[in-house]
Amino acid sequence: MSRLTRHVGAALAMSIVLLASCAGEYGTDTSYEAGLQPGDADALMAPIERLVRQTVKPGSGAIAVATPPSGASAISPQLRADLTQEGYQVAAPDDAAKHLLGYMITPVADQMLLRVFLDQLDGAQLYARDASGRLQPSGPLAVRRSDG
Repeated sequence: MSRLTRHVGAALAMSIVLLASCAGEYGTDTSYEAGLQPGDADALMAPIERLVRQTVKPGSGAIAVATPPSGASAISPQLRADLTQEGYQVAAPDDAAKHLLGYMITPVADQMLLRVFLDQLDGAQLYARDASGRLQPSGPLAVRRSDG
C-alpha cells in the first residue's frame, strides 16, 4: 500500500468518524441530503427500504419519514411512495407515528455516505462511483442499535 493511499484512507476514516459524531443533529426527526446527482436516489433508497422491510412489518404502526429542513428532497417523496406501495402506513407530516425514519446523505472525499436512522437503529453505508458515474456500495449497510 502506498503512502498516499494510507493518507487518503486515514483521512476518509477520520471524516467518517467526524460525520458520525455530527449525526446527533440528524436522525429520526430531521434528514439531510447533499451532493446528490441524477440517478443517485434509487441506489440510496434501496438500503433504507430494505432496513424497513427487515425491521418493521406492514400494519405494525405508521412510519414517519423525516425530511430535510429545507423541505427540498430527492429521496423522501419517493421513499414515502415506495413504502406506501409496499403496504406500510406512512404518517403525514406532523402526525404521530409508531416508527421514526430519517437519513443523512453526504459526500465524503470522493464517495457518498448514507446514514439511516430507524427507531433505535443507526446504519451506515459508503458508496463509490463506478466508471459510468453510478453509485455502487463499497460494503454492506452496517447497522447498530443506538442508545436512547
